[in-house]
Amino acid sequence: MDKEQLFMEKFSKLLDGEKFTMETELKFLENWDSLASVDFLGLADEDFGKELDPMDVRTAGTVGDLFELVTKED
Repeated sequence: MDKEQLFMEKFSKLLDGEKFTMETELKFLENWDSLASVDFLGLADEDFGKELDPMDVRTAGTVGDLFELVTKED
């Protein structure tokens, strides 16, 4: 499984199966809230080995922006 597939699977579970694409704006996701963003920080660390700055997650606009955060090279 490649990183994008893993991300899509894990993010879907985080959102309780809510449908989305990489272009979906986070503000339109019913299950994306402050608790989900905290859970995402844990997902990034556990599944992708990335310790993210919460402000970067907070300012992300799309699902693709979150994917970029967990896959960017340091």
